[in-house]
Amino acid sequence: MASNNFNAMSEDENMTANDWNGSFFSACIKGNVAAIENIIEEKPDLFHNGADVFNNGLRTACRRGHMAVVKLMMKMGANKWNAGLFNACQGGHTTVIKLMIERGADDWNKGLQAACQGAQMTTIKLMMDKGADDWNKGLQAACGSGEMVVAELMIQLGADDWNGGLIFASVCAQNDMALLMIEKGADNLNKSLRRACKFGHEKMVEILIEKGANNLDECLEDVPDRKRERIVKLLVR
Repeated sequence: MASNNFNAMSEDENMTANDWNGSFFSACIKGNVAAIENIIEEKPDLFHNGADVFNNGLRTACRRGHMAVVKLMMKMGANKWNAGLFNACQGGHTTVIKLMIERGADDWNKGLQAACQGAQMTTIKLMMDKGADDWNKGLQAACGSGEMVVAELMIQLGADDWNGGLIFASVCAQNDMALLMIEKGADNLNKSLRRACKFGHEKMVEILIEKGANNLDECLEDVPDRKRERIVKLLVR
């Protein structure tokens, strides 16, 4: 284990379990192996459900490409290789991706989805080479993150779930993507409008109404208080 040279927060005897958990995941995010080892040594009772905690640490480290933390989580019992793969693909961390595959990860479509969300073109190709072929999931991910180049690639490969893409674009306020999906043939405007209202996306609400969404009264109940005044004006004008 690492030395007891701990940061100031971890030396506070009044820290709660939530504080310790927060410190653990903060260290995973930062790639601070020494801090993680100290927390494991100082507070072993936090890890009575060790596999769950370490698998969450694995996901966190994979997403950020912290190989040393990934290996430590594996040493402590983490074993959710497909979850690790998904997160590593999102960040495009090839070395970590390969390690997850060596351990048994094989959910190529989930990897593709994550890579599309993060616009990781090299990883997209790697997942395709492995056998990924769910272009619609890739399209949805690209629509949700606003990655137009990736969306166009998925369409070229055969994606055609315009309604699914529109839902993701509406939830995530990706206006250009919504317009592309409508242009391609998406017609679930009312369902998408409810999503846009629920998340308070004013411009998306305006776009969907202009394109023909007409369930305005139904959507009034979905508008969050923080955006209610502005969106209600769009719905009742």
